[in-house]
Amino acid sequence: MDSFVPKKCVYCGGNEVLKVNWFYRDDDGTIISAKIPAYECQNMGCGEHTFTRESMLAMEEARKAYREKE
Repeated sequence: MDSFVPKKCVYCGGNEVLKVNWFYRDDDGTIISAKIPAYECQNMGCGEHTFTRESMLAMEEARKAYREKE
């Protein structure tokens, strides 16, 4: 499966997005994973994160592993 890489920010339409690792937290603020792939807008004043299917799958896997550990 090829990864989808957004060309634009879905919030402001800016053309500068950078792949980053996003911190995924539980409801109480505990970090579940620090390796969720996301794309951060580099446009001044935006900085929002865009999540892809790859991101959502990684979040689901992290949540499942965290619950099994409890």
